[in-house]
Amino acid sequence: MKCIFYSNWFNILCVEFFIRHHFKIYDQQLNAVIEKVRSNFKTLPANFQGKVDFPVNDPAYFEKLSKLIIPKCRKNDPRYMLTAKAIILFLFLNGKFGRTTPEDPPSIFNQLEKSS
Repeated sequence: MKCIFYSNWFNILCVEFFIRHHFKIYDQQLNAVIEKVRSNFKTLPANFQGKVDFPVNDPAYFEKLSKLIIPKCRKNDPRYMLTAKAIILFLFLNGKFGRTTPEDPPSIFNQLEKSS
């Protein structure tokens, strides 16, 4: 799991920057994406409890959820896949869906805050 975060860290920071500076303009769109991710997360087969805070311990969750927020006409564009994955990881790291298990490393955001 740690590898997924580090390999996408720059893109996650870009998503954070965009949301931080444009949330008031795009709040409805962002909330719609969050709701779509949360709804689909609850229906994934491995989430047998159907809970939005079900532990995430498989990178496949991020791949599946990323594909759900890409427009059909852009499904084969790797730039869209990278951006979608960064959005999904950002939402996960900010507690919008799922939760880590005790075996997972602590949130990168928490680590950065402690080092500041």
